[in-house]
Amino acid sequence: MQKRGGKNARKERPSVIEPRDRLQSFRKRLLLIVGLILILFGVGGYRSFSLQVLERDAMLKEGERNYLRTMIVEARRGDILDRSGEQLATSVRVDTIVANPREVRNPVETARALVKTLSGVNEQALVRKLKSKSWWEYVKRRVTEEESARVRALKLDGVLITQEWKRFYPKGDLLGQVLGRAGMDAKGLDGLEKAMDSFLFPNASSDSEQADGKEKASVVKVPYIKDIRGKKAYMEGLPGDLSPEGSTLELTIDANIQDVADKALAKGVQAHGGHTGIALVMEVETGDLLAVSNYPFFNPNTPGKTEMFVWKNRAFKDQFEPGSTMKVFSLAAVLEQGKVSLDEIIDVENGRMKIGRHWIRDTHRSEELSARDVIGQSSNVGIAKLTQRIEKEELLSILTRFGFGKKTGVETDYEVKGRIQKLSNWADITYANISFGQGIAVSAIQLVTAFAALGNEGLLMRPRLIRRILTEDGRELVPSRPEPVDQVLSKDVARAAIDAMEACTGPDGTAPAAAIRGYGVAGKTGTAQKPATGYRRGKKVKEEKKGYAEDAWISSFVGLVPASDPKLAILIIVDEPEGRGFGGVVAAPIFKEIASWSLRYLGIPSEEIRPIKVSSVSKARKEKLPEAPQVGLDGGYVGSPALVVGAGGVPDLLGESMSVVLRKAKMAGLQVNLEGTGRSFKQSLPPGTALPENKSITVHFRSPAERSAAVPGGVYAP
Repeated sequence: MQKRGGKNARKERPSVIEPRDRLQSFRKRLLLIVGLILILFGVGGYRSFSLQVLERDAMLKEGERNYLRTMIVEARRGDILDRSGEQLATSVRVDTIVANPREVRNPVETARALVKTLSGVNEQALVRKLKSKSWWEYVKRRVTEEESARVRALKLDGVLITQEWKRFYPKGDLLGQVLGRAGMDAKGLDGLEKAMDSFLFPNASSDSEQADGKEKASVVKVPYIKDIRGKKAYMEGLPGDLSPEGSTLELTIDANIQDVADKALAKGVQAHGGHTGIALVMEVETGDLLAVSNYPFFNPNTPGKTEMFVWKNRAFKDQFEPGSTMKVFSLAAVLEQGKVSLDEIIDVENGRMKIGRHWIRDTHRSEELSARDVIGQSSNVGIAKLTQRIEKEELLSILTRFGFGKKTGVETDYEVKGRIQKLSNWADITYANISFGQGIAVSAIQLVTAFAALGNEGLLMRPRLIRRILTEDGRELVPSRPEPVDQVLSKDVARAAIDAMEACTGPDGTAPAAAIRGYGVAGKTGTAQKPATGYRRGKKVKEEKKGYAEDAWISSFVGLVPASDPKLAILIIVDEPEGRGFGGVVAAPIFKEIASWSLRYLGIPSEEIRPIKVSSVSKARKEKLPEAPQVGLDGGYVGSPALVVGAGGVPDLLGESMSVVLRKAKMAGLQVNLEGTGRSFKQSLPPGTALPENKSITVHFRSPAERSAAVPGGVYAP
């Protein structure tokens, strides 16, 4: 037996925990648990505060990304109208074929079916699109109604038909080069479409979307959510018109005059085998362009069917040597300096004159000519001799003030400024050449604007192509008014220059073919030899020598009608007609056709009908005045002709152009506020009354449309 005190004799008894120890242990565990709970509540509270306060905006955006969708609505490009509201450019809804590749079951078979139905679609490229993992691919944009119907009939899985805006030009090639083009994504590419893109297309750059690296298109984002059935609920309400619309451009162009100018120009260029042609019709008083014709014509609906050179608006973007049309401005410079009278006889040396080692020759040779007939017979020798009477700086100043050598500011995407050599380069022969239009480059818009200034009593106006810019609801967004630029010549000198130009269209002048029965025509021919540039009719050729080409000419004629009170300035240019192509033979008949039609269309009376003027208002009211025809596009006498009051007090400003009103007001010491366009029909103070203390008067003008509904005769309205 083992001893009781041995190693394994018995087990030790467990220690006994006292009640006090148990209580302390419980308290510790409780405090630990409470502490943990408080910590968890603290962390949870902080996180809740952080999410609801500190990170609120970020979480809202994250939530919107999960449930909110955005519908992209393409903007509608604004319309372009002529001055009477005729649509020249608009936007229409057309179908576009798209596909969701994720829903296309058989890409190869689907592509083959679509290629058979749609023209111009590449099958291999379409298969690659349909095999992609994207949600949206274009199959063919802006399809015809027939193509859309055929695709709809196929009922292909994953192939959808949506709609887009397409630019459409209702009148085809009418004014095509001036209007320009809009691209597939409705952005303006050239012409007015590009120049006025910010007005025509709503500015939504912040909401623009860019797809496939293409140009951004103006869009509007409309937020919505979908319910379980797929119905849309618009978060901000459904807009009244989902498609935002650009502003409308109302042009100064008259579509009827434009159409006549196009037809006359095409007929004339074709008759003489010309390469291209330009016709411009401008309202003298305002600088408004009524027609801008470029031949060959360009239809922006089908740009791919014409050569690229045809797209160019050559009236604004080409420069050329004007030839003899420049002689009128050289004569005006000499007249302005008082160095010649129209009846003075000039020795033109039988049409040959030597300057240094160079000879100047006339086509129509004479021993002597009056200064008037220097223009009428288009004498190079005569005009070179006359300009020798003034300093070179004086001729340069006049040409610059007429706008040559700088941009006119007409609304376009691009305009050439022409070229006048630096005065330091004006050798004696250069001076002579410039006097008759060689060694100087001008644009057609510069030339017609300068001649219009002669008809506007020497006042140069900025040429205007845009009459108004209107918002979608018809409000005028940007005011556009005729803008005087410079009083280049005195009234008497401008009148003398027109007098000399009338000799050109007389029986002994260079352009009797421009004469119009019942109307005086003040005009000037130009037959300019083209520089040897290495190109003929748009194609590269090998030049035999430098200088001027012997077989390439520019024929031109510019005229003012009626000569006694010019309303229209019309310029005709024919590039490279067959043969010598004299301006009086090639261009003058085109001018006559356009001018004679326009005069009748605008209701401009022949020069046998003269407005009656009397010396006082009281006498005018007592006498029975004959009815005078309506005159001009935006101006003229309506009913009672304009009255002329005696000296002193407020002048009679009724029935006058803006330039005449400004001149009369200035002579009377009045500040004048002009309202509207056209001829004056209302003034705030009656003629003959004492001048007001503030020396201010308001004169209202109205257009033909406004005149047609107006009461005949002038109105004095305080």
